[in-house]
This record gives sequence, structure tokens and C-alpha cells, in this order.
Amino acid sequence: MNRPDNPRSDRPILIVDDEAEIREMIASYLKKEGFEVVGAKDVIEGKKALKQYEPDVILLDWNMPHGEGIDLVKDLRQDAAYNDRYIIMVTARSESEEMLEGLDAGADDYITKPFQVSDLLARVRVGVRTRKLQRELAEQAQLNTVLQMAGAIAHEIGNPLTAIRLIHYKLLQRPALSTDPSLAEDLKGLAISLDRIETLVREAQNVTSLHSIPYAGDLRITDLRDGKK
Repeated sequence: MNRPDNPRSDRPILIVDDEAEIREMIASYLKKEGFEVVGAKDVIEGKKALKQYEPDVILLDWNMPHGEGIDLVKDLRQDAAYNDRYIIMVTARSESEEMLEGLDAGADDYITKPFQVSDLLARVRVGVRTRKLQRELAEQAQLNTVLQMAGAIAHEIGNPLTAIRLIHYKLLQRPALSTDPSLAEDLKGLAISLDRIETLVREAQNVTSLHSIPYAGDLRITDLRDGKK
């Protein structure tokens, strides 16, 4: 369980380091603070762990076999699926030029070995909070887009719906209605459908939040009936 002073993280922290002792040491610190942790010994395993665990924060060593950490940083920043991950370079390199090289490549933060545990944990917390805020902003942007679309669609449907209502009313006044039971039944069914459409239009106009439901396979759709709850 996360400690009260820790930001909540639903995704694990990924440690990519070729030294098993370093990975285990960092993992033990993070686990004591309530974080879930996964490890990888090189860039190849790191990429596999990214796809499998979808970590938010990556602690990445610079010097490793099968590709340097900075190469993974560059790859991730060019990959739309992972370019938003918070990357902390963990390395023995302390020269300012190399630190700038890592940051210029796309790393979000940098910590040198040996490091203070408190410093490491503070940087991880910043990363978790940053990713949480990014997701909240993205969800809010998505909500705003859907709400605007729902309002626009409701408005566009409302105008022809009013016209159909008037036509339906005129048909109900026809003398032939009393002698044609099938026409009367059809108009009754039409009225039910119009009522349903009008209800959906009103709900779309009043929706304030999103609620998705399974539709087909992995596809989900927004349910406007429950979206306002």
C-alpha cells in the first residue's frame, strides 16, 4: 500500500540497468515506498517491459550492453505510443556536457551514482505526479471534445426532429386514420421512436461526464444516457 505522502501510481516503475545489484537495490527502495517495480537488464528487455507493463516512470542506466540508455531515450521520444513516459537517467556520468546530452535527447531528469535514496525517491515522485497530471489533462481534453460534439449533434438533430414532429401531428389529423388501423399503428410506433430520439437529444445536451460501455470486441462507445451521472 502506498504511503500517504506518495502520489498514487497504478503503473509500475521500470528500472533498466545491466547490474542486477543496482536494479535490486533501487527496487527495494521503491517497494518500501509502496511502488510497484519491474526490472530489465538492457535496452532489449526494457522495450519488452514497456509493452508488457506500460510503466509511467523509467529509471534508465546510460551504459549497457545491446544499446546505450540514451539510445532508448531517443527511440521513445520518436514513438507516439511511449513518447510521454517520464525518463530519469541514472548513471555514473557527472560531467555537465553529458548531463545536457541526456536531457537534450529527451530525458526528463538526471541522477548520478552514487545517489542519496531520498533524492531518488523525490525524483520518482515528481515523475509519477507529472504523468498523473498529463493523463488528467488528456482526459479533460477528450471530455471537452466529446461534450462539444454531443452538443453540436444534439442541436443538428433537434431541428429536423421538430419538423418531423409537426408532420406526425398533421398525419394524426387525417380522416383516413380512423379507417386504416395499420396507419394508426405505424404512427403510434413513430411517436415512440420520436420520443426516444428526443430523450437522447436532451441527454446529449445535458451530459457533463463520460461513461463508456463495451460494444464489439475491444471497441467501447460512450453511453450518453449514463454520461451525466
